[in-house]
Amino acid sequence: MAMPRRWPLLLAGVFVALAAAAWLLIPREQAASARVLADSGGPLVAVAVSLASARRSALGNADLVSAFVNALPAAVDVIALTNDASVFTVAPGARRGQVRLVELPPARDFTIWPQDPFVVIEGPHSRGLLLSASFERADDDLMARAIGAAMDMPLRRSALAFEGGNIVADERWIYLGANTVRYNALRLGESDREIARRFAAELGGPVLVVGSLPQPVAHIDMMLTPLGEGHLVVADLALGARLARAALASDPAAVARFESTLEDRFDESAGGLRSPAEPAVLPPGLMGATARVARGDRSTEAYLDALAASLRERGFTVSRMPILFAVDAVAGEGGPPPAGAPLTADYRGVLGYPMLTYNNVLVEHRDDEPVVYLPQYGLEALDAAGREAWEALGYRVHAVGGYAASALYGGALRCTAKVLARGHVGSRQAR
Repeated sequence: MAMPRRWPLLLAGVFVALAAAAWLLIPREQAASARVLADSGGPLVAVAVSLASARRSALGNADLVSAFVNALPAAVDVIALTNDASVFTVAPGARRGQVRLVELPPARDFTIWPQDPFVVIEGPHSRGLLLSASFERADDDLMARAIGAAMDMPLRRSALAFEGGNIVADERWIYLGANTVRYNALRLGESDREIARRFAAELGGPVLVVGSLPQPVAHIDMMLTPLGEGHLVVADLALGARLARAALASDPAAVARFESTLEDRFDESAGGLRSPAEPAVLPPGLMGATARVARGDRSTEAYLDALAASLRERGFTVSRMPILFAVDAVAGEGGPPPAGAPLTADYRGVLGYPMLTYNNVLVEHRDDEPVVYLPQYGLEALDAAGREAWEALGYRVHAVGGYAASALYGGALRCTAKVLARGHVGSRQAR
């Protein structure tokens, strides 16, 4: 991401890690009248994207946003946040749904990640936005205000701090990353269980706290995808590493092209995905990096395997999905941040290798058919495996290319697209 989506690593150093299979199950104490919008279910109706920030940074993601919007059904409404609307043109008559450019102040600096500062809360007859208690990454807190005004959705500030990437939901459960719970327990001086209970009340449903501390992947939407009806997809690092080793053995030239193309792209953008307020970052030195990452990381592989096994034991249907990333570049390089550091601050800049995840997706049921919008990175051996895995689950795949540079900052497709509204399964709306 423009500023990597990571929670403070002091969580890893201060607390005794729980087992990877540890959970807190917090049932609803009473029927909720409003609930966080699910990541599975009916057809997409409205989505927000970000064309951040002015001319220089917009060059880093305008093509990416265009590719995603063009993959959406024609009737989906799109809110595109920008602080330099003169750079962009919406082609008239290109789609039945609206594409609305919503302007933020030109002097304000925001990122390409609308997923994180807020969540959508939906009631029987209304929708609103719940903002994190604090959100200090650039001016991203402005996104919710702009979207709320454009969509006539009321805003409410939570007493709890969160990032939307660490919350996913289906029609029954709300899945919450363990580091979000522990961070708030520290911040508010309460127990983990009490924090989980408060999240259940605010988000309107029973909460499952996912995994343990430290989280090897900072946001659970990079490693966990709910499909509904008790079916979850969990990332598989061992599988990703095996696929990378096979690609290096069968077509090393293709892997080298992926690395060189991404490094050239990074150099040309001059850090265009990052905030202009941030210091310059060095090119990542990607040549040969796939071979290093392909060695795998037994600890993180075991963590994800234990997570999948625990979910199965609790009655979920679990499928696996390849993922490939440099574990040391995400979870600990450079040591923990100083005490009292901001919640969303960036301590290490760009990652040492893109996080190639096929969990960070949007799914819907449209015309009674399951559909997935799937990021593609340009490493074809992994991309093809991701497509085939989703097709094996019965999903029609809309592959959206160009996410490799984004993945160097720790984010993919769901990170760059916030679903604001869905129809009902089997609904004829949003055609």
